[in-house]
Amino acid sequence: MRVGSPFVLLVAGAPDADKVHAYGPGIENGLLSTFVGQFVVETAGAGSGELTVKVRGPRGSFECSLSAS
Repeated sequence: MRVGSPFVLLVAGAPDADKVHAYGPGIENGLLSTFVGQFVVETAGAGSGELTVKVRGPRGSFECSLSAS
């Protein structure tokens, strides 16, 4: 930071996608009538950034929700 500058700048390292892990029964393919679609995505230590999750299947036949802890 330049001395006397009116701007504050936070510098952080690039996100590390190798530290993002997903697990649970919802990661596997399954029949919709018996499929358990819950899964966990852990991002601890990955740094800041945007997380995108894509769910594929028949349109309108499932509901997606986010539960953050």
